[in-house]
Amino acid sequence: MASRLSENPLWNVLVLEAGGDPPPESEIPLLLFYNQHSNATYAYHPLPNERSCKAWENNQCHWPRGKTLGGSGAINAMLYVRGNRRDYDRWCAEGSEGWCYDQVWPYLQKSITLQGDDSHPLGHMNINEFGRFDEHISELFLRGSAELGIPHVEDFLEGSYLGYAHVKGTIVDGQRSSSAKGYLAKVSKRPNLKVIKNAQVTKLNFNKNGDQVESVEFKLRQEHSLKVKIGKEAIVSAGTLDAPKLLMLSGVGPRDVLEPLNVPVIHDLPVGENLQDHVIGHIYIRVPAEPGDPKKDLDSIYDYIMHNSGPFTGIGPTSLTGFIKTNASNPEPYPDVEMHHITFTRGKSVFLQLYLNAMEAKPAFKQYLLDQVENYDLIDVFVLVSHPASKGSLNCNPLHTKIHLS
Repeated sequence: MASRLSENPLWNVLVLEAGGDPPPESEIPLLLFYNQHSNATYAYHPLPNERSCKAWENNQCHWPRGKTLGGSGAINAMLYVRGNRRDYDRWCAEGSEGWCYDQVWPYLQKSITLQGDDSHPLGHMNINEFGRFDEHISELFLRGSAELGIPHVEDFLEGSYLGYAHVKGTIVDGQRSSSAKGYLAKVSKRPNLKVIKNAQVTKLNFNKNGDQVESVEFKLRQEHSLKVKIGKEAIVSAGTLDAPKLLMLSGVGPRDVLEPLNVPVIHDLPVGENLQDHVIGHIYIRVPAEPGDPKKDLDSIYDYIMHNSGPFTGIGPTSLTGFIKTNASNPEPYPDVEMHHITFTRGKSVFLQLYLNAMEAKPAFKQYLLDQVENYDLIDVFVLVSHPASKGSLNCNPLHTKIHLS
């Protein structure tokens, strides 16, 4: 957004980023889980509901969000999937004007197409193939899906929304390429574009009529309280959780939530309602495997440091993604389940430990899986429900002025 707006030299654009620069380890695709529980993330947890997240500490799932330039795209798995026509057209039919598939598609294409030139650079996202390693695991799933009549497709485009594919990712030359790299870094020399890092926005100040934001308050490095005046408009782009949090703490939200906090209600709106995310089931599979060669691990580290090559440039079989229609009698060519696969090689308990720590697994569950990987390859299959019926909410806790998820 900041990159596009600052293309107009008459507009001055200021980005207030709550975090700082992404940590160096976030650059390495294979270390994607190393970024969690760090200064580059918010560690959110939904409230326990006695029905889900029972394998995780306190029966609460860990819901990390990016707190760094590039946002969650600087800490995620880098997979690039654009969805299908039915979802966009449904949003459009439900009242989201401009979100029909045919309206959105040109912008999706523009976002990944090289823009500008050396003298007048313009931002875009870089999408490339991941390095492929542990192909024997991918082949297991491809052979199994073929037996069930599920095709192997090149990409999930119109006419091929169902099947398994090695999806591309936001990477360049074996390194992560977030939106901050693709859009901000390329245009950082623009005199009308400024970025303030470690600037946590705390409040939007409205005019007397409540129809325009006049200034924004923020905390710099958690020490200095500052305020910046708005010349044209303020754009809240803080993600699924922090955007409604900021709105509510600024007086835009449900009256029954804000009044106990003594937050003056400017607009009584259902902010924080209709919270949705994919319901995920984890299926662990152990596969007989020969002991690994420790020398290969050292070779992989050398290859990445010296040549940006080798297993550290990829995310293993995780790039193999499946979109499946569970009801074969349904004539529509759209999936209702998504599949991902995370593999841990025999004897490499360090990566599994890192993963389970990131997920905040309970000690007994964690130890059981660590025992398995001593003698087997271990696969965690993510089964995601594409259109969950369950909905939650995000609201303020009157006692602590924090955001809770239910």
